[in-house]
Amino acid sequence: MPGAEEVYRLIRQVAPSFAAKLQAAAASSHNEAELRTQVAHHIQELADQFGVRLNPREEYTLAEGQADAVYNRVVIEYKAPGVLRPRQDGAVRSDLGHDKTAAAVAQMRRYVDGLSREQRRASDRLLGVALDGKSLVFARYVGGHWSVDPPLAVTPQSAERLLRALFSLSAGRALIRAFRPWVRAWVLGKSPYWRERTRRVARPRRKAVPESERVG
Repeated sequence: MPGAEEVYRLIRQVAPSFAAKLQAAAASSHNEAELRTQVAHHIQELADQFGVRLNPREEYTLAEGQADAVYNRVVIEYKAPGVLRPRQDGAVRSDLGHDKTAAAVAQMRRYVDGLSREQRRASDRLLGVALDGKSLVFARYVGGHWSVDPPLAVTPQSAERLLRALFSLSAGRALIRAFRPWVRAWVLGKSPYWRERTRRVARPRRKAVPESERVG
């Protein structure tokens, strides 16, 4: 879909600087709350730049506890800088077994399950992200089972993956309506599908002529 391609193009452009901001936030934050404030600000800056309305819900209360932030179908669980342990190059095993990382993943999974039940959304349409500014952990349902990726260091590539999840068109139908007017005009005006559909709607229907009045 053209709209998605445009958003992804912008994301690729800003991913390196966004990764640098995450790393800087981790370096300057003394705790989880300070990190969350800075990261939320940087995400909102990009939303304003893209012309997208994210409507984040911070400290969102669920039966399972209080999720740090919910962006439509993405649940972010913040941790103090350095709590998550990324996998080292060449390591035989991931560090999902690391106590604090495992606890963060378990907490994130509970919140995703709770959001699924509360909002009656299919679990495989939700994504959980644990973030400490230095590392990221992505988790989601695949084929009815949890799939948790090993912790990833914050890089332009992992930052781009996070931004794609936050700003993906698959996150909700309302996103296309929140694009800047020029993007919406491009999607709805220049798309051959929409041009043809518009012509069909605008084309007046021919009034049926009674058989007795037909000529020939």
